[in-house]
Amino acid sequence: MDVLEETTDPKPVTHQSDNALVFRATITSIMKNICESVSEEEFAKCLAYLSSKPAIIGKLHKILMKDMYESMEIELEEILSDLNLASGLGKLKELTAETTRRPDEIAWRPPGNVKEHLRTLDAMKIIAESKKLEEILSNLEAENTLLRERVKEKRSLAHKVEDRVTRAFKSGSLSLSHMEKTSESMQNYLKILGND
Repeated sequence: MDVLEETTDPKPVTHQSDNALVFRATITSIMKNICESVSEEEFAKCLAYLSSKPAIIGKLHKILMKDMYESMEIELEEILSDLNLASGLGKLKELTAETTRRPDEIAWRPPGNVKEHLRTLDAMKIIAESKKLEEILSNLEAENTLLRERVKEKRSLAHKVEDRVTRAFKSGSLSLSHMEKTSESMQNYLKILGND
């Protein structure tokens, strides 16, 4: 049994666009569901002191639902009479017709983080590539550090060798003449021994 259909009078509908009519039908259905969400039994439980008089509870329930529905209808009429709503619904219809996405497809929604929201897809690619470049740069810097250390070690080794050669050359020049004299004297001794 539909209480609202019994209690409400049909109102003449003024000329409205299709969008406004669909909006009206949807909101009216929602309001009707809200009004009928409290059954007469639940209403009677709320008014326990009238539980002995079910006829009064029924009348009160009908009056309450009718009053709620009619006041919501008046508010809806005020909303629909606003010209901005009709033009807004028309714009919404145009935008819906122009969209490339299907109605059942979930559209992208911005994240809660403003910084993330302000980034574009290109920015994400740029960030990923810059991270790769930073990694390559850090690897090159590590290689350069190793090469510097190797060059430093080889330079110090070259300096050590140069110092040794210089010392050996200086000390070797004195002993070389001494060795030549020793060699000559040995050869002389061998000649003397060989002659004997």
